[in-house]
Amino acid sequence: LGFAVFTVFSLLLSITWLDGSGGAWWLIGMRIGQGVGGAMLFANSSAIVTDAFPRHQRGLALGIYNVAAIAGGFIGLVLGGLLAPVEWRLVFLISVPFGLFGTVWAYMMLRDNGVRNRSKIDWWGNITFALGLGSILVGTDGSDTAKSAVRDAIDLARQLGARLHVVSAYEPVSVQRLGDESVEAPKDVQWMVSPREDVLAMLDEAAAEARNAGVAVVETFARQGDAADAIIDVAEEQQSDLIVVGNRGMTGAKRFLLGSVPNKVSHHAPCSVLIVRTT
Repeated sequence: LGFAVFTVFSLLLSITWLDGSGGAWWLIGMRIGQGVGGAMLFANSSAIVTDAFPRHQRGLALGIYNVAAIAGGFIGLVLGGLLAPVEWRLVFLISVPFGLFGTVWAYMMLRDNGVRNRSKIDWWGNITFALGLGSILVGTDGSDTAKSAVRDAIDLARQLGARLHVVSAYEPVSVQRLGDESVEAPKDVQWMVSPREDVLAMLDEAAAEARNAGVAVVETFARQGDAADAIIDVAEEQQSDLIVVGNRGMTGAKRFLLGSVPNKVSHHAPCSVLIVRTT
């Protein structure tokens, strides 16, 4: 279905008869429809690859898929730049043969091999799990979506009477940049200029919000390096019972090559992970 939607809107993008503002709105609308088809492909393709290959071949299959996806995006940009001066409609028409092939191939070859077993919600298991939560850890980078995850973690810690650990990471800063920023700062606070400065202020703000909300025990941790590694390391050190992260992470090529922060945390965390929808 994703192939079909993408192909139809690719074709409609190339056959507009409008011009001026009408033509612009047509292209915008059809481009949105094309994006929906692309989103359907990206959302399902990883799951299909995972289901189609046995465990010992799954890593290789996902690696090839990710490389192909990134290569496709790069090649598309190059071909678009070459075709646009010749005829702008070719930028969209070049996708049609591939979309038609993908639609027919998917219809003929793909089969649902999953086994579905209906089950009931384990209410007692969920209740005892909640009662056993003594320590909740949440990661933040100060963004609006991260603050939303922090608020959810604060509410959960307050309701369960759990300890709250707030973690943030920062990248190392060059000595030259530190020197420049130190010179620009007032003399009485020049000693405070460091890579940790903004992170510590952000953590203090989150801790104050938690204490004002009624969380009795709040600890903050500023770590240098990768955000996911910082969250996992602190969770292991503090023996956290639950990690809370937002679903916002890296996008585009970085997500395919390295994996988003929520994805990395969920695969390597020493405890349960709650990924809250923040976008």
